[in-house]
Amino acid sequence: MESPLSFTGSAKRIIPAVYGGMPKRRWAVPVAPVVVVLVISVTWIGVLLWYLVWGVFLIPFRLFHRLQRKSEVDALRHRELLDAIRDTDTARESPPVDEGGGSS
Repeated sequence: MESPLSFTGSAKRIIPAVYGGMPKRRWAVPVAPVVVVLVISVTWIGVLLWYLVWGVFLIPFRLFHRLQRKSEVDALRHRELLDAIRDTDTARESPPVDEGGGSS
């Protein structure tokens, strides 16, 4: 089922609600589609405003957190690179260790 804050989901919820709540009278039959269109239009305007407002507010938030995660990953890569360079420099400077235990 679609979200109530989507165009399709709101329409799928409104149509049964309006037709189910209409009286079964002769005058209600031509009025029901008009009521459905009006209610769906008002609801869709609300959904559109919701997406516009929260979309505009969340764009800087998403960008900020994306840049923050990217800088954390870059810092981790830099630290790993420095550790690798330090390990190779240490391996070059230390003399080889004789593990044979034999006498010279």
